[in-house]
Amino acid sequence: MCEKNQQPIEKEVDTVILCTGLRSKSALVETFYGITPETAAIGDCVKPRKIMEAVFEGYSNAYTL
Repeated sequence: MCEKNQQPIEKEVDTVILCTGLRSKSALVETFYGITPETAAIGDCVKPRKIMEAVFEGYSNAYTL
């Protein structure tokens, strides 16, 4: 189901692919700096990426603690 001119339209389909735009919220991340001695931005708050990149970045930052 979707809308056109604010009127619902129903269509029969075999597959639905949902794509959403992702954006990092760097301004929100910056509010955390200065709260603790060490703060690191990792994952999608830096920039939206694939899960493996975000996990590796998290691992790399945790390893340095």
